Amino acid sequence: MSSTSSERLVEELARDLEPVRRVPPLRRTTAIVLGVGAVAGVVGLAVTGANAELGEAVRRYPSLLAITAGLLLVAVGGTVAALAGAVPGRESEARAAFWVTVVGAAVALGVGGLLAFTGPEASIGAAPIGAAGMCASIATMIALPAAAIGLGFVLRGAPGRPLSCLAAAAAGSVALGSIANHMHCAQFDAAHLVLGHALAPVLGILLLALPGWLLWRRIASRSVHA
Repeated sequence: MSSTSSERLVEELARDLEPVRRVPPLRRTTAIVLGVGAVAGVVGLAVTGANAELGEAVRRYPSLLAITAGLLLVAVGGTVAALAGAVPGRESEARAAFWVTVVGAAVALGVGGLLAFTGPEASIGAAPIGAAGMCASIATMIALPAAAIGLGFVLRGAPGRPLSCLAAAAAGSVALGSIANHMHCAQFDAAHLVLGHALAPVLGILLLALPGWLLWRRIASRSVHA
């Protein structure tokens, strides 16, 4: 093969290549997403006000701490799993963070739920089912700034499993929002704590991750047909 033919072949192969988008370091993106989520939580608490009886409630209802600890693990693990999963070569970090998320969910739902349904929380009159939906919705609204940034980082990268990454990002952000709402809410019955607080990240996945995945598919389809 002549040098001219080789150069022509290289030019043809490189013609359809797109420039690589620079992805910020994982630690930086994680700090940004979690930092924005924490600030949004503080602002949310400043607007709604923390529960004045929270200290006494924590001593009386041990499930509160278990659910909070589980949500914190979901927040950190989900965020890292999403951001690492969007960067080729970060699969090991993504897997480790995924298991942190699983452990967090187990602590919030398993340990927290067990403590709630077997402790004094079980004897409290059940709040209306709509209150649980309201708390999960508040957690999702608090999470919107962090979720938008996290989903943006994921879409900017090259996720091998985009829906999984988007779901992890949404769950992590809403878990942070749920912690903030957890400190505001004055409902302590077992069903409400599990449905409205521990399970709030599930609502975030449905409301945030699925639309993000559809957007990603649309962007990917346009790039293919461009």
